Amino acid sequence: MDFATFEDKVRQAKNTQRFVDENTMTLCFDPGHTTGYAIFEGLKLVESGELATKPIETAVHELGDIIRKVNPKIIVMEDYRVYQWMTKQHGGSDLLTTRVIGVIETFCVINFVDHVIKQPAHIAKGFCTDKRLKEWEFYKVGERHARDAIRHGCYFLLFGAINRKENTGPKGTVG
Repeated sequence: MDFATFEDKVRQAKNTQRFVDENTMTLCFDPGHTTGYAIFEGLKLVESGELATKPIETAVHELGDIIRKVNPKIIVMEDYRVYQWMTKQHGGSDLLTTRVIGVIETFCVINFVDHVIKQPAHIAKGFCTDKRLKEWEFYKVGERHARDAIRHGCYFLLFGAINRKENTGPKGTVG
């Protein structure tokens, strides 16, 4: 079953409206040392790939270029939190992932992106499995970070924004 058919079935089961129209540009990121990206027009995946985002100066140029190129209405990205059990692992770290997220957020403000949606990694990865990505023909061989960006986009397109106070739009929803 392709993604559009799957999305239609989810909407029917949940009795919801589609979260984007067919022309809405949604740009999705999996931020980190290598940042995966995915571009959706409506429900169609039009491009995906990976950007080198280390050092941070490279992130500024690469991310700025893609945000300006796509001119998205919506940006969906993996959120990053330092949990208590991770504190030793992050001792002395420059926390590049959080800095990359800050670069994305800054470009969203500068470029008037209507909606910025953040999702925990486990939400998208848990539902949009490799098996599902292959079924939807969205699986990218050798591009782990691009696949994760695609997962975040798919999850948002299927279920909308997770209702978290840092997501923009009324109650974290789009529209």
